[in-house]
Amino acid sequence: MLDHSIDKEKYTYVFDVSIIVIMYDPDPDKLYRTLDSILIQRNIRYEIIICDDGSRNRLEQELLSFFSKKRFNLYSLVFNDTNHGTVSNYCSGLEKARGRYSKVISPGDYFTDENILSEWIRFMKNRRAEWSFSDTYYYSHEGRKQLFLKKRAHPQIILPYLKGKKKKCIWNYVALWDYANGAAILGTTKIQLAYCRLLREKGVIYAEDLIYQLMMFDGRVGCYFPKPAVCYEYGTGISSSCDPVWRKRLRDDRNTTVLIMQEKEDLTDFQKYIIKALKRNKKIEKLFIRGKLYRWLKWHIFPRLTKIPKDMVK
Repeated sequence: MLDHSIDKEKYTYVFDVSIIVIMYDPDPDKLYRTLDSILIQRNIRYEIIICDDGSRNRLEQELLSFFSKKRFNLYSLVFNDTNHGTVSNYCSGLEKARGRYSKVISPGDYFTDENILSEWIRFMKNRRAEWSFSDTYYYSHEGRKQLFLKKRAHPQIILPYLKGKKKKCIWNYVALWDYANGAAILGTTKIQLAYCRLLREKGVIYAEDLIYQLMMFDGRVGCYFPKPAVCYEYGTGISSSCDPVWRKRLRDDRNTTVLIMQEKEDLTDFQKYIIKALKRNKKIEKLFIRGKLYRWLKWHIFPRLTKIPKDMVK
């Protein structure tokens, strides 16, 4: 595991934020819509890094033409020859990033308005936060029509973040898996890169969002930006897949992450307590994890739901 010595590392930044588009065999229309939502961002210095994880159709010439027509040249194209998985692909983008902050986004997801990134980063700077999560609009397609949806929001329990109850936030995020939507997270480049490299080194392949669980375990608590910053295409990502093969892959990544936590030197009693909860396998044992019942009630009976935008152009 990482320690807080990373805070002493020196970096030179050219941009406020690097927007990293990670993709594999993307739908071109969805990709260009995502890019258009980036290019309208105002009052902020940004670069775009597109990281392709070995797609069969690389879209290289199409992207060069797209940026030329938009008269935008602050971009990089990273085409990996082999498909290595999301974690490695994300690392390849972070390693090129020259922004103080980095925001990962996938084709099909897009920013809610032209000022959202500048507002979000200003919010983080005011709170001296290393990473932050926002609310999210969920949508799906019915033919050519885009429909916004009311779905269960991530995380469900946000009151501890609003009240600054650090230990409660850590417990809920790590032990209860009350995590943020990966599409709605923004963080400093150096901290994301350090944890992403750790996941890659330890063999986590697909679940790049687990870097934030490790950050929380280390006491690096994310702050809640209470505005919908991203429109998220619901039902297309691997995390929402019902495919048993993908479920096993993600479960393997989670198990590896628990092992990473166990390997940390000088674990505190609180961290040991978290690991003990994570390692409970029997259903009857899981029922007695502190906060588990409340989490279940929130999720199934009184869920926090995503909102439907009123004035957005669909």
